[in-house]
Amino acid sequence: MTSRIEWPPIRELLEDAQQHAAIESYFPDTGRISFVDALQQWAPDRLTEIRAAGRRLEVAAQLADFPIIAIAGMLNSGKTSLVSTFLSDAGRQRSLRGESNDAGTHRFVLWLPQSWRADAEVWGLLMSRLGEALGQPPQMLSDDPAAAHEQYNNAEGQADALAIPLVATDPGLDKACVGLLDCPDIVTSEAFGRGALEVRKTLLCRAATLCSAFVMVTDFASLRANTVGELLDVAATSMSGVSRYLAINMIRPKYRPHEVFEDLQPLVSGHGITASYLAYDFEIPASETFVPEVADRGTEDDPMPVFFEASAIEPDLVKQIDASQLLSSLPTRLNRSALFDGFRRSQATSLAERVWSDGVDFLRDQTATQATYARRARQAICDASLEFFARRDFSSGAIIELRLHQSARIIHQLTDAFSQAAPWYARLGMKMNGFVSKLTRSASELMQSFNLTGAAQKKAEQIRDDFRKGAKGSVLSGERLFESYRRHDLTGQMRTEIPDSQLLEICNHAVERFDAEDQTALDPQQLRRTAEAMWQEMSMVKKLQHGLTPVAALFAAFAAVVMVPVDGGGTLVLMHASIAELLLATGFAGLVTAWNSHGALKAMELQAAQQQLADFIAVQCDSLGVPRGIDDQIEPLQIQIGPREHVLPTAKVALRRSDSTSIRIWKLRQSFLDSLHQKLPRD
Repeated sequence: MTSRIEWPPIRELLEDAQQHAAIESYFPDTGRISFVDALQQWAPDRLTEIRAAGRRLEVAAQLADFPIIAIAGMLNSGKTSLVSTFLSDAGRQRSLRGESNDAGTHRFVLWLPQSWRADAEVWGLLMSRLGEALGQPPQMLSDDPAAAHEQYNNAEGQADALAIPLVATDPGLDKACVGLLDCPDIVTSEAFGRGALEVRKTLLCRAATLCSAFVMVTDFASLRANTVGELLDVAATSMSGVSRYLAINMIRPKYRPHEVFEDLQPLVSGHGITASYLAYDFEIPASETFVPEVADRGTEDDPMPVFFEASAIEPDLVKQIDASQLLSSLPTRLNRSALFDGFRRSQATSLAERVWSDGVDFLRDQTATQATYARRARQAICDASLEFFARRDFSSGAIIELRLHQSARIIHQLTDAFSQAAPWYARLGMKMNGFVSKLTRSASELMQSFNLTGAAQKKAEQIRDDFRKGAKGSVLSGERLFESYRRHDLTGQMRTEIPDSQLLEICNHAVERFDAEDQTALDPQQLRRTAEAMWQEMSMVKKLQHGLTPVAALFAAFAAVVMVPVDGGGTLVLMHASIAELLLATGFAGLVTAWNSHGALKAMELQAAQQQLADFIAVQCDSLGVPRGIDDQIEPLQIQIGPREHVLPTAKVALRRSDSTSIRIWKLRQSFLDSLHQKLPRD
């Protein structure tokens, strides 16, 4: 990351919904969507965090001369004691130190040089950034020590107070000209209340975005605890690019400085520690050998630890350590230019992590997930539809053939072809009226065209009853489609909840629309030639042996299909049957044999059934708010009939958008990713 990374041009790119838009939308609407609008729809919280990271980068330059050092540590590690070494006597009295939980730090306390408050603009910016980082506006630390201690300790035990930072100024920090963020003690047990461990770590991550350096304080006994490594990882993640320091407190004199230094090396190298500092336990008299000579070690009643830089120093040289090697001199030794560069680099890295990982990767995952939901939903719709379109082998369940929706158009074609091709003796007992060329008529109008004899009428009613019972073919209604959806967990595949009443209404609408818009037809010339050939292949004896002429029987079967929806209940019922099933219903097995012997006509029937199936699936997709299939985003549906895989054709019914949908099909645009990488490299 370099200083050339600026928030305004990045923000402009993220908000662009035109040339450099992040998203190409395919469903439910086509067009382009900006990165900001896409996140606002799917994850507004992530967008808020990205904008906050951008603002942090934008104001980083204004805070270049006002660095803040975060100081974090475990309970009783001496963290606040380290902070106090930089404060005046009055400031030390307001800070809370001790070995019990009653003396623990359970709030964020930001100590600032007193001189900074004189600059109203800087002060306002610091307060704004602090409140933005933790999510709550800051409060001032009381000047009264007792009241300040209660604030420090969150004596009232309010967990929410953990996110309300305290602010104090002290003249002791004017010389160092740095702020110190005294972070809440990291407690491994929730028994203390006042904010659980994970909450404290989360807030620490957010507060770290304010800071130009990080000091981790731990007592020597806890040095190898997992929590220490976790906190250093938090700093590495949240403060990438800034200097990180380790301060080891309360070391017992039996451990020599060079031994501790060597023991620290794996931790130092493993977590990118800039430098480490040691402080011996001043309550043990033998530790005096390892305490450097300094002017300010506190008072006899309130002694302060003295931290010196870890090295392979010999014990007898510790007393002679130069002041520049003390942790107390760190603020004055920091390279302000390098400190700012590191701070700004940290902000830029944080922004890149937010935009790429929390934004781009999230959108990429969501687009893939939504496409998966769409595929699964379409497959569930297809499986539900096949319950009506597919004729399966009883034992294996494999699809043998597809059934046709026996629409008025199909019935007209079949009756025209078979009646016109039939010889004179096959028409005995049948009074024919010519079939009107119109392709759509109501059921009652179509019934009037048949003029069935009494025997044929009886045959038609028998076949109709068989159809309704499911003994032959398959009957489709909104209610049956609803039950099929339930069996195939359609709403589960869509990852949405649809009330049963609404889903049943959708099913009824889909069935009605399909019946109204199904325009699939058979090839009339090929159908006529096949009908003629079939009559020629049957002998007159076989044609007349049942006492009911084949044409009359055929008309009875065709009439039965028309009679199926006439149930008096006001619910639309559609009949699905293959032509072989219709012929079989006549009782003339020879017709079935003749039909099946014509491969070209069987292929024509399969093509028509596939088109009807594709159209029915498309109608359901429209009604449910599921994409039909979009370029390379959602591949065409395939079904296996016998040993072969068949790709369903493109639907011919007009597309109708649903008023509501839970599925969106988007795709990240490469031009956006290229532009983003130029302005904000991922690495």
